[in-house]
Amino acid sequence: MESLVTEAEVNGYRDVKLEWLQNGGNEPKIQTVYFMDDAVRMFIDSTATEWKALLKEWGNSSD
Repeated sequence: MESLVTEAEVNGYRDVKLEWLQNGGNEPKIQTVYFMDDAVRMFIDSTATEWKALLKEWGNSSD
């Protein structure tokens, strides 16, 4: 089955998006209200703890 997009299309899309992201003029310059550092860190810690517990339960823990 043929791919829906070519490698050249994927690479072109990537290049356009990276160029846009690297342009400082595209920065919205608004205060972040949804993703605060403390909340993100708490989410990461909580998720990592849950993930470790699941891995241990499934017998895939590296501990």
